[in-house]
Amino acid sequence: MDLLNGDELFIKIDELLDEALRKFIYSHSEDIIQKEFINVIHAFFEYLNNNQLIIISSYTTITKSSEVILFSEKYYQGHDTHGYEGAIYDITSQGGEGIESVLEAIVERIKTTEKEKYISWLITKYFTLLDWDTKAKIISEIIEQFGYLFPEQIKELQITRLVPRIQELVNLIITTKRTVFGILNRS
Repeated sequence: MDLLNGDELFIKIDELLDEALRKFIYSHSEDIIQKEFINVIHAFFEYLNNNQLIIISSYTTITKSSEVILFSEKYYQGHDTHGYEGAIYDITSQGGEGIESVLEAIVERIKTTEKEKYISWLITKYFTLLDWDTKAKIISEIIEQFGYLFPEQIKELQITRLVPRIQELVNLIITTKRTVFGILNRS
């Protein structure tokens, strides 16, 4: 279970992306316009790609603005908005500070995506090779150790129904612990 330690994930993924956001240098006018948004977001994704924090396929047949639209649709989740249109709305409604909150939200979504990919890799590499009894024991231990994080409906399910859902269970544990950790740090 050491490989699924939430602290290890936070260090490997969260801190690297948080540091990248802190180091990313950009400029924009007080009343940011769509073209500036496209330039800043595109530069940020290139920065992440160049620093190998995320791997972005090169789309040689599409424009910079098309790339930004695709990336925004995939990675932007605001409080009440999402995707490209949501990012544009959030930036224009918040003035000069809007770009910072959009970049922060994009980084949070990338963190979640990268954690899910990491967990998927771990499960594929280790869990899927185990025999059924060992998988069932691991699920039982997860429920016993982290049951307080799960709704009653999940805890009441038979282990045999949870074995194929291991990735969702682990994602739920990490996401819930991260949310609680975030709330405690803000208060």
